[in-house]
Amino acid sequence: MSGRTPLVAVTGSLRPGTEEHPGRRVAVEEGYLSGVRVAGALPVILGPTLAPDEIRELVRRTDGLLLTGGEDLAPSLYGQEPHGARDVSQERDAMELTALETALEEGIPVLAICRGLQLLDVHFGGSLWQDLPTERPSEVDHDRPGPDASRPVHAIRIGEPEILSGVFESLSMRTNSSHHQAIHDLGRDVEAVAWSEDGLVEAIELRGRPGGVPVVGVQWHPERMMDERTGTSRRLFEWFGRAVAAAADRRMAV
Repeated sequence: MSGRTPLVAVTGSLRPGTEEHPGRRVAVEEGYLSGVRVAGALPVILGPTLAPDEIRELVRRTDGLLLTGGEDLAPSLYGQEPHGARDVSQERDAMELTALETALEEGIPVLAICRGLQLLDVHFGGSLWQDLPTERPSEVDHDRPGPDASRPVHAIRIGEPEILSGVFESLSMRTNSSHHQAIHDLGRDVEAVAWSEDGLVEAIELRGRPGGVPVVGVQWHPERMMDERTGTSRRLFEWFGRAVAAAADRRMAV
């Protein structure tokens, strides 16, 4: 690998200011930055108010893209009217879709988490359950925030052979879960590679990428479980770091 430390673009969200300190803020949960450090890379934060040309230029200068969790996607992106989606940010949708398109064009590895997995699927023509409790009730409680946000609460099964089965060295594990939306229909070239006990898609991989550049999404939040005893979350970011480093080397060689 070259002497340059790889760069990873990390998508952020917009948060309102306060009465004393007006003006919106770009926010990124600290765990994502910790994950990038575990990957051996440096984070470059993308804000939703950046212009499309600025987003494309920044992503082209990086070696990996981390699509983070957060607000619901606008249902119009997958041809539906709102009936359960909430806290939508069309500015963030546009920013992340531009970043994803650029990463795919440039052959940059992508790790997509929670909302990121959903955005990845929708970009390729998939659709979402807008609200699991009302549209797809289950005995598995997928929306476990608060104290449960950073501890495993349900099991998942991983398909074989897949990228993730090699990363985790196991075909079953327990994950945390903080989401009320999920994949309904898979997009083109999107393959489900992990499922929860009730059959909900928990991870996807994109097939047919030139050069085998990995594009992976997970529905859970590994950035919140970096200290888990099994080490699976750290292994996911370590794997991403290897993919990012390989991409950086390929691009330096061109």
